[in-house]
Amino acid sequence: MKLSDIDFSAISRMMNGLSDDERAQLDSMANDMIASMQPKPEEEEPSVDYSEGLGLSDIYQELDGRTLDFLEQAWDLESFYEDTEADFSASVLFLQKALLNELRHHTLEARMMSLPQIMQLEQWQDLQSVLLPVQTALYRAEYDVVSREELQAVKAQVLPLLLEVAGLQEEMPEEQG
Repeated sequence: MKLSDIDFSAISRMMNGLSDDERAQLDSMANDMIASMQPKPEEEEPSVDYSEGLGLSDIYQELDGRTLDFLEQAWDLESFYEDTEADFSASVLFLQKALLNELRHHTLEARMMSLPQIMQLEQWQDLQSVLLPVQTALYRAEYDVVSREELQAVKAQVLPLLLEVAGLQEEMPEEQG
């Protein structure tokens, strides 16, 4: 049926013959029919802030802005994959970028150095044993698949290390005795 096939004058005469109650009922049916054809808006999942998602305390907000950006990107990529079998290499890479940025931020001569070169600097010699597993995780993320469990292990290494590099101390909750 085409639009030109509709006799609008006949519809008008028919509508004029209806009572007010019948018109209201017909309008209500038409509105219900139109509403049922409208797509239902999808309910959005509540978004989790990266600091909440990574379990960061307020002291992390004192880190360099770029470091925080890298942490946010790591969280965004981690939260994007709901599948536990996904590859979380990108999240690991952004965690490493956060650490590398913080190391470079606190060492003027390290501005253009890679992580292995920074590890050789005298300033970071005492952290070399802690940085070595982080460097290994970086290589794994570049050339291999990283599971969610491995990502959690990397976060457990990198997040406290960020505070140590920045010279920030996370306040420990007081023990109750």
